Amino acid sequence: MFKVGYLIEALSPLIISDNIIDQNLVPSKDYITGSALRGVFAGVYLRKRGLRTPAHSDRNFKRLFLDERLHFFNAYPTIVENQNVLMTQPLPFFIQNVKDTDKYINIFSEPVDEQTKLKKFFYCIADGSLKKVDIRKRIFFHNAIDYQAGTTKEGFIFNYEAIEEGQFFYGEISGEKEDIEELMGTIGYDDINCRVGKSRNAQYGNIIIKFTDKTLKPYLQEDISVQDGKITMLCLSDLIISNEMGLSSCSVKDMERYLKILTGNQDLKIENAIFRVYEVEGFVSVWRMRRYKQWAFEKGSSFLLSGIKEDDCRILKDILLRGAGLFRGEGYGKVIFINNKEFKLPKESLKERELKKPVLMEKNTKEIIFDVHLNYLSRHIKTLAIKDAEAFSFIPTPSLLSRISNVLEREESFESFSTFLSNLRNKAKEALKLCHNNKVNLLDVLENGVDMLRAEISERIDELKNVIGTEIDRKVDCYRFYKLYIITLLYTLRKIKKEKN
Repeated sequence: MFKVGYLIEALSPLIISDNIIDQNLVPSKDYITGSALRGVFAGVYLRKRGLRTPAHSDRNFKRLFLDERLHFFNAYPTIVENQNVLMTQPLPFFIQNVKDTDKYINIFSEPVDEQTKLKKFFYCIADGSLKKVDIRKRIFFHNAIDYQAGTTKEGFIFNYEAIEEGQFFYGEISGEKEDIEELMGTIGYDDINCRVGKSRNAQYGNIIIKFTDKTLKPYLQEDISVQDGKITMLCLSDLIISNEMGLSSCSVKDMERYLKILTGNQDLKIENAIFRVYEVEGFVSVWRMRRYKQWAFEKGSSFLLSGIKEDDCRILKDILLRGAGLFRGEGYGKVIFINNKEFKLPKESLKERELKKPVLMEKNTKEIIFDVHLNYLSRHIKTLAIKDAEAFSFIPTPSLLSRISNVLEREESFESFSTFLSNLRNKAKEALKLCHNNKVNLLDVLENGVDMLRAEISERIDELKNVIGTEIDRKVDCYRFYKLYIITLLYTLRKIKKEKN
């Protein structure tokens, strides 16, 4: 097996889409995936060869890119200092942080008496110690576009999380000598300026690829150290395997079965495993559609193997070179085998990554965000009122609650509504005082509700202004939220009263 390495510099913000957890935010991975890079090199190969679609009809193209003869590994962040390249890899999951401290422990080889927390980050070896490498990201705010009218869609907003420009990534292509010679003989070793990732036809995804190796280098086999028949398999990229039914699986039982088939060692067992399950989907540009979902062991997942024999080392070295599982040509399934007891622990304390505020936000955009936040706050207030109503006992008659609600709906200020409350008959006031939630009675809520809500509302609005800027100078009418809260509370109390009757 041979390889060629290259360095990638982000010339503009870069979005490598990750799994979406918020409908208004498209998150980005911390690295450039092998599948995205395979597409880049495939595009360059097509242009250099002058091939037209369908490209798979060309025998060489099919062999190099579709038959997985070449492996395009993920490009992980790297540090470039004085022309020295410090490569990184994900921290193994068996190295975990003791909660609320800077201490790390190896839970495969040390007794665990304290609560630990899994930390996901990339690290490099510098000055003989392990150091964390931070990835700088930024949130970019966008308005949705009405392409027929040529204007923005009012109220429709979304955000992109992007890797900041100026950062470097290191990747490799590996394969048999004749395959890599065919690729590099076609595309050459000159710098490649291209675009990759989401929205690459807009302001994102501009990168330059510089080959660090001008000739092919053999993929050196590392010695595999087996101690007492044990060794740790560490996933450097997401690993996809299948079960007996041919479906992707993240079961330890299926992983053990898979490794037994690869090595031919039926005594092999997974003694301990720390892993996370990750959903892999992907997008195929040629098809213009998403690929079916697969379940994968996330990069960093660790498996402590026992029952390893000396004869197994040759097969483990082959797995180290060629990878394991499915879609290895796209960077999946890259694993290494290590002695976990020799792994050096992080010496630096960790700081959580901070995202920068959105940039280039126009005033009308801030107004839209402000209005969206107020709508969200209204829903929050209604939910709070419904939840609070369930705690009240000795609910007054529905007619009294309905009367108070109707008056509140008409009154335009709290002062006038307060006058109405003070003029209530003593019998009505006593009924309101009798209704309570063990902390406060209903009359106190009606009389002091504005002050009770003002603190929470003001705090939320101040937080929003800190994010979008101080140019927004709109006063928030707390009485509006007070009316919403009280009317919802009284309606819910009437409903509860009727259901009990």
